[in-house]
Amino acid sequence: MFELIVIKSKGHKLVDSKILHKELEVASNHADWIRRRIENYGFLLNEDYYSNMSVRSDGKAGKKRKEYYLTFDMVKELCMLENNDKGKATRKYFINYEKNNRNKEVIELASKEVRKSLTDAVEESGEQERMHNYGFSTYTLMVYKWLGIKKDYQQWKKSTGGKGEYRKTLSTEMREKVANAEGLVKGMLNLQKQHAEIKATLEPLFTIKEIK
Repeated sequence: MFELIVIKSKGHKLVDSKILHKELEVASNHADWIRRRIENYGFLLNEDYYSNMSVRSDGKAGKKRKEYYLTFDMVKELCMLENNDKGKATRKYFINYEKNNRNKEVIELASKEVRKSLTDAVEESGEQERMHNYGFSTYTLMVYKWLGIKKDYQQWKKSTGGKGEYRKTLSTEMREKVANAEGLVKGMLNLQKQHAEIKATLEPLFTIKEIK
């Protein structure tokens, strides 16, 4: 399937109307097509779409063009209006795109909450003090080892100096696995289990295979 350039602006993810026009293989030229659609179907500026005048990228003087950036809801409606297989396929693409991104956002939020609850559990259980302030890092590395990403994390840390968020480099699937593993650790900490017992109990549940 094709890729569309998604522009983050005004709190929305917007799509360049020229790219949509090309993908839908509309016979009429872009300017006439988008203007007619807006006038005939009542799409609203700064609600359904945003617009500005383009400037030549080379800095030279020239005729400016009106640019249109469309919300996903407007894009899906325009696809339906085409009433053909191309329009249906494009609309389906955007529906799946939104669904996948909602799942990604839910997993990201959940992983942050689990991470926070784990750090609280490490502190409240006394493990942070018993491990001479290395409790957080010890459990993090243990989870990463179980999931086969410990070496990848160490390489990332070496190359970045630890600046940034390593978890943002992980796939949605891996972030979900990390959250699940940390949830198991947190549960055992809440039962007053300590590192050696937690490791012995949980490690056999994972197939350790380092990601190359």
